[in-house]
Amino acid sequence: RSIMPTPNGRLDEAKISVAVDRYAGRFRIRRINVIDSSERVVYSTAPGLIGSTFSGNRKLSLALLGRTISDIERAGDKHDSPWDKHEGDWLETYVPLRLNEGGIVGAFEIYQDVDDLHGMLRFFGWSVAVGSLLVIGFLFAAVGFPIRSARALALESAALAAQLYQAREERMKDLEHKMAESARL
Repeated sequence: RSIMPTPNGRLDEAKISVAVDRYAGRFRIRRINVIDSSERVVYSTAPGLIGSTFSGNRKLSLALLGRTISDIERAGDKHDSPWDKHEGDWLETYVPLRLNEGGIVGAFEIYQDVDDLHGMLRFFGWSVAVGSLLVIGFLFAAVGFPIRSARALALESAALAAQLYQAREERMKDLEHKMAESARL
């Protein structure tokens, strides 16, 4: 069903309410405001805001010019309007509300709770860090073991080479001694 303005230019609040109720909870949406081109709230999931105006809201102004704007609004940050105070981090999104012909008649202001998302991202960041350290440790072990084995093999080979050299030297002396004795006879 369309939630576009009625022929007299007003938004059908009943249709908006049905659409909001159907989708808001799934996406952790905490508030939706529908704002007309004169920056007046014509619908809100917080009914006390209906009729309020948004003068001086830069993000809303950009949405009314046709841009979609999103920004994380943290609980302690300075907010766009006095009624935007909230605990936790919210994703604030402004979406132009267009007629079928393309003209902009207002904007949606959507607040989505992203505290859990931030928690998951922090957990993911720690998981990546710990996982990376484990992989690096494994690589050191995987590379270190063959290096230690190669070093041991090289030391063993060097010892064997020294023994062979010494045996050769002893054999050469023995042969020289035998040749000298043969030459005397």
